[in-house]
Amino acid sequence: MNALVFLANENYAEYAKQMVFSARRYGHWEDDIILLKWGAFDTSWFEQRGVMIEDVSSADFNFGDLPDQQAVYFAKIILFHPKFSRWKKMVYLDTDMLIRRDIRHLLSYNGFAAADDCFRYPVIHQMAPIDSDWSQARINQVLSKSALRAASFNSGMMVIPTASNTHKTFHTLCELTAEYWRESAYYDQGILNMHLNPIRKRVPYVFNDYYLSEDFNRRGLIRRFSDRYSVILHIIHPSKPWSKDNPYYSEWKSRMDAAYASSEYSISGISPAPIGTFLVDFVNRWNIAGLYFKGWWLDRYREFKWLLTGIFAKKSHKS
Repeated sequence: MNALVFLANENYAEYAKQMVFSARRYGHWEDDIILLKWGAFDTSWFEQRGVMIEDVSSADFNFGDLPDQQAVYFAKIILFHPKFSRWKKMVYLDTDMLIRRDIRHLLSYNGFAAADDCFRYPVIHQMAPIDSDWSQARINQVLSKSALRAASFNSGMMVIPTASNTHKTFHTLCELTAEYWRESAYYDQGILNMHLNPIRKRVPYVFNDYYLSEDFNRRGLIRRFSDRYSVILHIIHPSKPWSKDNPYYSEWKSRMDAAYASSEYSISGISPAPIGTFLVDFVNRWNIAGLYFKGWWLDRYREFKWLLTGIFAKKSHKS
């Protein structure tokens, strides 16, 4: 038996209900569903629908001086504890998502698997505080240059084979959190990339699709004109799907209403399209490569402009 996992505190419990509904109806998920429950809130809705409740708190970790109010952002690390080995595989999903198609393909991965992060950001980007000098980040003394340049993964969607869950792995992740939580730009994501990115298997982009949040999807050299191939949409920017100004709000709201309407859901999702999966991956990687290439030339231009400015400044000074 496998398990689909969501994490929520009282602020996100409502949004997790939409995910449970969508996973059953559109994601074809028939195995267990687990709610990692942080703090106190009513779980009767989940229990009535067969969702298993696993309480988690800062007491389950040894995060050093990480404040309790921030520990929730690292709570998914508990999924690497051996107590979850009673399930063969675990698929973790954030609550700011819309499941559009059958997600059972994710169970085909034999090792730890996750999709690339936004813009295929390198690992160094995860482990240097925003607006800081990356060259001064401590991570430079921990990982090799090739590991730091590697494309990082997004921890909002992960496939975890629990056979590799050990006390050693769990304690290592806790120790890394205690040591580097201040430098991890996106909470648990940087820590997990430090330890797991070298072994992760890449999941196609459509399973963690940032169609709305990465505008080059719609304006790149090769454009995507719709999100019709998306299996899981991850909506992180400029607003969340539950925000009334978000383009996906109507879809999200209709699912929330349906989630409350009944405790039994019929399956109406469709399978991922292989050609669509390939095309979206190609377009996304092509456009990201174009952005980085443009950035490289801009950096060279700035260096050249700075050099010329220095040369002419010297000539002017001499004259």
